[in-house]
Parts: sequence; structure tokens; C-alpha cells
Amino acid sequence: IQAFCNTELDQDKLISYCRAIQNISVIKRIAFLGEFVEKKKFGRFLKYAEKEVNARYVFLDPFGSDKGAFNSKWKLRMNISEEEIKSICNKSY
Repeated sequence: IQAFCNTELDQDKLISYCRAIQNISVIKRIAFLGEFVEKKKFGRFLKYAEKEVNARYVFLDPFGSDKGAFNSKWKLRMNISEEEIKSICNKSY
């Protein structure tokens, strides 16, 4: 999450990689994080992701517990709080 928050991404490459791996769960997570941290120049990826989202909910943290609210836009189970995500993004090593 921290690396995602602190780097610039090439939307076209990201879309190309997502099409190649065809993992909708990953697309949902990337789209949510991009929107949550208000990534600049990320609109094209978000439009692509909106078309790919299916009705199945997946965990934001695939290794996390079965708890948390449901994000209906991205079909994610928010098993990491928004405060935790902000903390991870702002953490410096």
C-alpha cells in the first residue's frame, strides 16, 4: 500500500498489465486505493476498472480477517480501516 501511495503510475501500462493477468480482485483493490488516495491522472484506469468489476466481494487485504464494512462501488470487504490505510501511506522508513 505504501509503495502504491508514494509512486507515480503509468495508467496505460497498469491497464495493459491488468488485462494480461486478468485478476479482477487486483483491479478492484488498485482502483479503490487509487480513488482513496486521490491519485492524480488516474481517471482512465478508474473507468477501465469500473467496467471490470463483478458482483463478487473480495477482501481488501487478501490475508486479513473476515470482518469490516462492504464497499459496494468496488465490491470490497474493507478488512483494513481507512485510518490504517492512511497510516500505512504516511509511514516513513
